[in-house]
Amino acid sequence: MTPRQPNSLDLDRQILNEIVDDLTSKYPRRIGFPQNVTLLSVHHIRDTPRWRSVYDRFLASANDTDKARRSLHSRIGRIVKKTLGARVVGRSKALDPSLHLIKSHALLVP
Repeated sequence: MTPRQPNSLDLDRQILNEIVDDLTSKYPRRIGFPQNVTLLSVHHIRDTPRWRSVYDRFLASANDTDKARRSLHSRIGRIVKKTLGARVVGRSKALDPSLHLIKSHALLVP
């Protein structure tokens, strides 16, 4: 029997779960994180070949890539904030998505 290929929802959850795992290992007491922790989480996905592959497959599987990207990036922001129990104190300056994957992010504090 051939293993089932993951669908976009499975890939989405894998990415979010990886971010939660990464954050809880780096900031177990949910303090001491930089304000740009969301950007660092996205960079973790971007810079880790396994997770970049999952990210790219997620977007490739979407019917509307732009909508899927916006939705995923929004969910990443929410999961980072929730995982760290953070609050938003502002927004970053505009970023180049070709370098950072995202256009901007919330600035967070404990």
